[in-house]
Amino acid sequence: MSQEHYDTLVKTRKVPATRETCISPIKGYSAKYDGVLVEFEVAPGTTKALEAIGVRNNAGVVVEKYPNMPEVSKGWNEEKAFFKGEGKKGNKATDKGQINIGLGTGKALEIFNKNIIKFKEVPK
Repeated sequence: MSQEHYDTLVKTRKVPATRETCISPIKGYSAKYDGVLVEFEVAPGTTKALEAIGVRNNAGVVVEKYPNMPEVSKGWNEEKAFFKGEGKKGNKATDKGQINIGLGTGKALEIFNKNIIKFKEVPK
């Protein structure tokens, strides 16, 4: 995340809404982006809550894990969490890629923010 967004996170303990607010399970994947790399600890059940309002793309890794999740459509970012399959880059643990979660600007971001237990900046 940008330094400005990290400063907001530190002050408010909430991730600010942006067009590209995504979380990733793989540090190596996230480290390729500019800005501050942040590790979050969230309350148990957070991912399940996001899955309950989830939509997905058609990447094989996502379809395999969430075959019954609806496909993403325009306007998802206000009410849904976007489960997005990404390439293998930075993820040597699997040849299937990984699933990032887009938090959007509404309900999913609200769920994530209320479930943050702690966070810290981590080196790339």
